[in-house]
Amino acid sequence: MGKPLLTAKREMRVEEAAKLMADSHVKKLPVVDYGKLVGMVTQTDIVAASFSLVTSLKEMVRARYSPPDFEP
Repeated sequence: MGKPLLTAKREMRVEEAAKLMADSHVKKLPVVDYGKLVGMVTQTDIVAASFSLVTSLKEMVRARYSPPDFEP
């Protein structure tokens, strides 16, 4: 008998899906909603989402902590 199929729920956060994938040593997860397949999440999706989050955070920090414009 094989292992049960691992799935992600539609409302699962990116971090949760990434941890599940890492802990289970899988590269892809089917995404289900009420028992129906609605998509797939892959390691590439996780990396892309992480890159987008880091880029957004950098912009937020830059906007908050950049020195004000100097006007003589």
